[in-house]
Amino acid sequence: VDIIGLNILHHLSLGLDEMLIVDNGSSDGTDRVLQQLGIDGRIKWSRNDGPYKQPEIFTELAREAHRRGADWVLPIDADEFWDVTHWDLKEVLERSNAGALRVQIVNFIQRREQRNTSPGALVHMTRRAPQPMGPVECCQDLVESHQIAYVEMMYPPKWVTRACSTVKIAAGNHLVSGVEGPYEDSNMIVCLHAPLRARSILDAKANTGRRADEAGYPPGEMWHLRRWDR
Repeated sequence: VDIIGLNILHHLSLGLDEMLIVDNGSSDGTDRVLQQLGIDGRIKWSRNDGPYKQPEIFTELAREAHRRGADWVLPIDADEFWDVTHWDLKEVLERSNAGALRVQIVNFIQRREQRNTSPGALVHMTRRAPQPMGPVECCQDLVESHQIAYVEMMYPPKWVTRACSTVKIAAGNHLVSGVEGPYEDSNMIVCLHAPLRARSILDAKANTGRRADEAGYPPGEMWHLRRWDR
């Protein structure tokens, strides 16, 4: 609830024609914010109190976007602020011949004394690791063995994908499939990530780790959430 309003307004300012949003069982007032912002015709939201089935929810949203006439789909988490460099987002996508674009993530780190959440807390989240540690496939082992912190690791990239009826989005939007055309890297789009905005967010993410266990994710998926739960 601390940033969902900022998130929506930011991405509408990028030029998104429509946002399809699912509130998957929040209990912090997120739904009230969505109801207020829902008077904007570009925002379509629904409530789903079922299990934490993130890939299935994102895949269905992407296919619904295709049915509604979308050309491209940008899957967004509440703690992500996507941005573009130099041009605007629509120009970047219109100039691309790719079926999907791979986008790098920049993890930002909050000041230690930020105990509770608030919309204004985001402006203090200015630090980041000077050189993320990797490679990506080794990050879980590096974090679990306490060689690096979660906020120091090289985060797996995210995707922007062309809309189609067969698109499939994996957990965390770290992989897409079922899309025609080449998969290419983009240096024009970046995903700014604000995961641990306050100590209270760490507690909330631990609870999401419990939901991931209950939903039956394979051991390697959502590992950071499940680690925080442990």
